[in-house]
Amino acid sequence: MSKRMTLYFHDEAVYKGLISIVGKGNISRFIENLVKPLVTKSNNNIAEGYKQMGQDKQREQEANEWINGCLGKHSNESW
Repeated sequence: MSKRMTLYFHDEAVYKGLISIVGKGNISRFIENLVKPLVTKSNNNIAEGYKQMGQDKQREQEANEWINGCLGKHSNESW
């Protein structure tokens, strides 16, 4: 899916440089290739981090022991 966006360059040298380097018809693709890793990276890192934490069996066991220990002390208390 394509979305249209208008960009304004305050420095004409930037616009002219883009045209001279990537060509007038390739500016959108060039900018998208530069920006995509920056705007999609954080979501992938979070998911990857949780996946790695879930695969760490020792860490998971320690976390479960800690949670169960906390719940055991306060299991009869009302919230």
